Amino acid sequence: MFRPGWLARISRWRSGVSLLEEADMWRLYIVCRHRQEAQARGAPPPREFLSEILDGPPPPYSEQRALVHAELQMQALRQLRSEHDAVALARARDERKPPFTVVPAELKGRERRPQGGVRLVGRAQPGDLVCFFPGVVFTQRDVWHLPGGTDALADANAFAMHNGAIVSASHCHLLPREATANRLALGHEINHPRARTQPNVVPFGLEMEVATLRDELAPFLPNASFSAVASAAEAESRQSLDDMFRSSILSGDFAADSGDEACSTRSTLVMVALREICDEELCVNYRLNPRSGAPRPDWYEPVSALEEELRWST
Repeated sequence: MFRPGWLARISRWRSGVSLLEEADMWRLYIVCRHRQEAQARGAPPPREFLSEILDGPPPPYSEQRALVHAELQMQALRQLRSEHDAVALARARDERKPPFTVVPAELKGRERRPQGGVRLVGRAQPGDLVCFFPGVVFTQRDVWHLPGGTDALADANAFAMHNGAIVSASHCHLLPREATANRLALGHEINHPRARTQPNVVPFGLEMEVATLRDELAPFLPNASFSAVASAAEAESRQSLDDMFRSSILSGDFAADSGDEACSTRSTLVMVALREICDEELCVNYRLNPRSGAPRPDWYEPVSALEEELRWST
């Protein structure tokens, strides 16, 4: 679906994280357009449909993001509604069985990289939201106040977004019970691709509108902002993160996350299918820092050295 060398060509004019963010958005725009057309036709669109998109001038970035955000927010709401109905049994389901689900792969061995792995069972189409990356969302300002800064979040269960925010799954046990029970909250278990293979999902930072979540769906979103679970004074203290989170939850600060009228959105990180995925393991490009000085793990081989450079350039 994506032609080799396209990112290298445009990198001659621009560089840095902004370029990589726009490249990821273009990927997402294409697969979301593909999904919308497939939904309208009731069948995958012909090759000519993609050729028209790829060969024509791309729409403005703002238009791409608006389409992607609207499409993925609609899917996220549908997934959260499904979780709500499954747990609460509030009403009888009138929808057909979902075309796919995700389950822990439970694969072992050195070749399995750092995580247990996630397997998609069934068939997902390009542009499908396949799972959420759960955890606490730290903005750049939050990280500034943390003891140790980014070092406090330097583990395999953290994922950095293009806007500088970091989602940490290390404290998922402190989220609401409904959130941790969300069957699609497995993004933190997705592995990096094997050598000489391509990722089949791409991350997208989604801002869910609180008004669309409503009270019954908000607890099922497997993410919470750091500001909802720790005050600035606690963040500047020398308490452990667990202590900060627990004290905030006990004091009732967490409940304000879903009802705070000053905040119109809640952040989440979703994984989106880049191609048709059928009964296989999910893989996402980790894009490790090539200039960190740390030795590369045995299981890691770059998917694209250029994407790594762009991701970590200043």
